[in-house]
Amino acid sequence: MEHLRKSQEILPRIIIAVYFCIALLRLIAPTPEAVERLWLEWLGNHILQFGIPHQLGPEALLSAGSRWVPQEWLFALILAWCAQYKLDLLPIIIMACLTTVPLIVTYVRMRNMHADQSGIIFALLWLGTVINANHIEMRASAAALAAISLAFAAISCNDRRQFFLPIIVLLLVNIHASSLYIAVLPSVALISNLIVHRSFRITEQRLLIVSIACFLASLTSPFGFSLYEYACSLGAGSIHHYISEWTPSLRDLARTDVFLLEAVLSAGLLWAWKHKTLLTPSDVCTVLTSAAMMLYAQRFIPLFFIATLPFALKNGMRIELLPMRILEKSRVLNIIVLISVAPWIFEAMHNTIRYQHTTIANRPGLFFASSWFEAARIGVPSKERVYCTQFAECNAFLWLGASTILDGRCDPFPTSIWLKTITINNGSSGWEKTLNELHVNVLVIEKDHKKLDKDIRNIPQWKKIGETSTDDIFLFREPQGLRDNPSD
Repeated sequence: MEHLRKSQEILPRIIIAVYFCIALLRLIAPTPEAVERLWLEWLGNHILQFGIPHQLGPEALLSAGSRWVPQEWLFALILAWCAQYKLDLLPIIIMACLTTVPLIVTYVRMRNMHADQSGIIFALLWLGTVINANHIEMRASAAALAAISLAFAAISCNDRRQFFLPIIVLLLVNIHASSLYIAVLPSVALISNLIVHRSFRITEQRLLIVSIACFLASLTSPFGFSLYEYACSLGAGSIHHYISEWTPSLRDLARTDVFLLEAVLSAGLLWAWKHKTLLTPSDVCTVLTSAAMMLYAQRFIPLFFIATLPFALKNGMRIELLPMRILEKSRVLNIIVLISVAPWIFEAMHNTIRYQHTTIANRPGLFFASSWFEAARIGVPSKERVYCTQFAECNAFLWLGASTILDGRCDPFPTSIWLKTITINNGSSGWEKTLNELHVNVLVIEKDHKKLDKDIRNIPQWKKIGETSTDDIFLFREPQGLRDNPSD
């Protein structure tokens, strides 16, 4: 048993270390889809030259003038500064650390709760699997996930550590709009405590002060109260219909890869509630609000895990999920950890090997997936009008100075543009007319769009000029007088 105890104590730290290394590798050698850094860096350079924009500029072509709240402005500015001083690897290291914070916070919380070691191990494995799926990229939401995990820990303490919440909001409000979620948490916790205890004790007084401080901190961004309006407008925006991570979880519940884990956590929470040993009103606040956010959009699924894992698995796997005698051998736990971590390692290594990565001469620390590099090699002058069936691919062209119909900024673009995008991507009736109306002369098509790919080849005005390792096809419109050999 002593050997088992020592093995269980070191395994969580090994899991966190492995996860950090995998996050670092995925950030250094990103997939072609991970192109958030390009448009954020473009935004940072724009801010250095012209200040913070409040509407889309001419680079957005048909959407120029649309209201835009660039919530990530400070994050983008940091990336631009690092690029200017040839410190491209610094944001990668910082982001790898931030991506690992939710695991570290979960580990510390469960240790402080005197949780069973097997529960800690399974919690870290599950949380790492969920975050690893979609949240290891150079994007502000990864930093927000770290901040929210710290906020959950602070509000669960029910002591003076809750005064750290306004500081977290103050640091995050200029990086990501999820700071507003953290700002609201103390108010919800206050209401929960008042309902349960029906008195205004020192706990409720502290939560009231923290709630006011968090609200004031949330107004310190350049957008002030408009940031709240922006967050509310996302609920009625087009992105919920056209971007998978923004679709409600209930809509795709049957194919949500974490559905089983959600069911397991729910069972664990019911067990905890039945035995009345774990959840305080503040804890209930984090669980319910994170569940609401998870149902609101798939991108918030990790919040539910961060909020519920410490409670659901505090007593390890004694919730009749696995017979305890199975876990009485350290070799079994080691095998479980290896099997769980292996997909993380395989995916990171597979992406590194599959996609060729290279740098450009003046940016030795910024690694490009091959499709980015091909876009840079082919070159697209700023006068060209670019359309990409995978709109995030247009980040590379925006970064190069071209104008785009739709790119990774996504949320400020009007619904009319999204509707035109669906018409073209699906090859629906009138797609060619729609494309002509947009006056596009550079078209980037994923080969998965077989019908559109086939149809465009039959139109003599379009000519294939190159392709990337991600099976994209670059087509230039000949009547525009573009180069036959763009690489010259």
